[in-house]
Amino acid sequence: MANNDYSGAILTMESFTAQTTDGSGDITVTLQNTPVADDAIIVNLQGVAGAFAQFQSRTTTAVTFRVYQKYDKISSGESVTDLPTSVTADTTTGGPTFTSSSSGTETEHNGAQSGGAHYAPENHTHTTQIGKISDHSHTTTATVLTALASTGSITLVVSYAFN
Repeated sequence: MANNDYSGAILTMESFTAQTTDGSGDITVTLQNTPVADDAIIVNLQGVAGAFAQFQSRTTTAVTFRVYQKYDKISSGESVTDLPTSVTADTTTGGPTFTSSSSGTETEHNGAQSGGAHYAPENHTHTTQIGKISDHSHTTTATVLTALASTGSITLVVSYAFN
């Protein structure tokens, strides 16, 4: 694995506010300086909860990022929400199952025929079974996340090294 050393370069940061993605989910910004390399660029997206930006391409100072929406399989209300296209989740659920059983004849304390306290026999039993609460299945097939097309109020903070 190659290590690129940009320690002799200058590190700077620029903020681009009130940005809007195009129909493909891309935002192109023009930096004040030319980055030393594509891997010397770091981006942070703010303004849209759960969204992130990924480097797409660069031509000298013009850098294009694609904006994607992260997704949660289970919301705080335990319902399946915000799944990207073609992602499904099995939400089969079942409640617990309780069973109880007992056997034998009750006996009285000290063999008293009346007024004695009643006790369960030695072979008196109770059992509790708890069924499976939920069952989820998943697939390992990769799913491409949907880009956020025509989404505004985005701030991109771009850090990069230049000479």
